[in-house]
Amino acid sequence: MEEGTSSYTCDVQSGKTTMDDENIALNSVLGLELNRVFFAVRETANKQRIIEFAREVLQSERAEFANSVSPEGPAS
Repeated sequence: MEEGTSSYTCDVQSGKTTMDDENIALNSVLGLELNRVFFAVRETANKQRIIEFAREVLQSERAEFANSVSPEGPAS
């Protein structure tokens, strides 16, 4: 890999995508769709439900991520 070139750039140039790349793209699309729905809703109570749902999803994803990350030893 050339200096100053990220592994992501190399993967894109080679046509390979990783699961992380796909998750980022999916989350971007879902975020845009959630934003569109949020602004299409007129009632404040329904907007609050959307916010609460999004908050619950984020918290569950963070918990899943925290459980999947293994603790590393001390840095040398």
